[in-house]
Amino acid sequence: VCRKLGYEPSKGDNCLMYQWMPNGRLTMTVNYVDDYLFIGDRDNVKTKTDEFKAEWECDDVGNLQDCKE
Repeated sequence: VCRKLGYEPSKGDNCLMYQWMPNGRLTMTVNYVDDYLFIGDRDNVKTKTDEFKAEWECDDVGNLQDCKE
């Protein structure tokens, strides 16, 4: 699905994919099993997560939070 959305796999790790957006900014996604983390400019991340959700039924659990005990 990520390739369909325009992402390219990194040469170092297939779980890391990247895409240069039309505004010249880099957007990345990291996946582990069925979890995806989108990284980049807020507007670009919103665009890419909306495209991803249009392809897959999934939950957006919001921004990444630091785990502090």
